Amino acid sequence: MLRQILSVILIAFLACSLVTAGNSRLNTNLSEKLIGNISLNSKEVVIGVAFSPDGSRLAYTTKDADGMWAVNLDGRSGSKFDGIDFPRFSPDGRHFAYAAKSGAEWFMVLDGKKGPGYYRLSGLTFSQDSNRSAYAATSNNRTFMVIDGRDEGLKVDNITSFMFSPKGDRYAYIGVQEDTQFVIADGIKGPDYDKINLIEFSSDGSHLAYLVTDEFFKKKFVVLDGQKGKDYDRVVVIKGRLFEPEGDFHYVGIRGNEAYLIRADLSP
Repeated sequence: MLRQILSVILIAFLACSLVTAGNSRLNTNLSEKLIGNISLNSKEVVIGVAFSPDGSRLAYTTKDADGMWAVNLDGRSGSKFDGIDFPRFSPDGRHFAYAAKSGAEWFMVLDGKKGPGYYRLSGLTFSQDSNRSAYAATSNNRTFMVIDGRDEGLKVDNITSFMFSPKGDRYAYIGVQEDTQFVIADGIKGPDYDKINLIEFSSDGSHLAYLVTDEFFKKKFVVLDGQKGKDYDRVVVIKGRLFEPEGDFHYVGIRGNEAYLIRADLSP
């Protein structure tokens, strides 16, 4: 019976997706907007292009015949480096950042200012209000977050899924240390688990939840604000989210042939 119910839900979801996709194809109306000019000399080639969310600013990465890289932002070419990676505008388009390599070190260039040098950089992220930035850095075989230009201090083997809360006043990410994973929220490390599949803030940022897999016992559970939920054979996240914008928190837990709806009203 449970399998039949899940099959009906899946068929309905796919049918809705196909109708939406079909309507999108029928109503496609392409537009063209000039966002800037690309100026190159005979020894340069364009490697990548980035533009601000509103399309008002243009940046592109070039590489010359000597293997040197540069970023041209708003029509002005910057310094040359041995490598450049993930150029990105902030959500409001006011800030622009990219990783640059000089010799053996990588450093972040934010609004034209160079940060400290590291062995490797990844995961450049801006807060939704564009006032904060963060990225993961690796030095001496240890990885850590650099948030607003400052080393957070916690060193791990690897970092994934960094995010700011919607208001930008909080942050969280998954840390990996040997065979364990854990959530670090606002600089505080949580318990060790086998695997963390999903991490998410509520729309107001006051709540944090994540989905955990216990690989030894073959169970899954959700942790909400540091409190572990019940074990299930499977956990189904509705619409890919644990939190709804209105403040509702819910997911489906399946144990044997029984499906349970777990929910909580977290609205203020």
